[in-house]
Amino acid sequence: MANYQRLIGAAVGSLSAVSGAVFIFKSGIFYVEPGHRAFKFNKISGVQEKIYREGYNFKIPLLERQIDFNV
Repeated sequence: MANYQRLIGAAVGSLSAVSGAVFIFKSGIFYVEPGHRAFKFNKISGVQEKIYREGYNFKIPLLERQIDFNV
């Protein structure tokens, strides 16, 4: 195997790792707009009791989703 093929393989591997990390980070943050509130729905335990105010908040990607409502 030529040296350039190893470099290309390493570059593709690190690019996919970085892309995956960015995807997980970006899908783990949600924004609540001013004048709205949100709560989280967990696919395992259901609706959670905490109400989130406007701003950036965190969630578990692929397991939780936010539900926004206007106040």
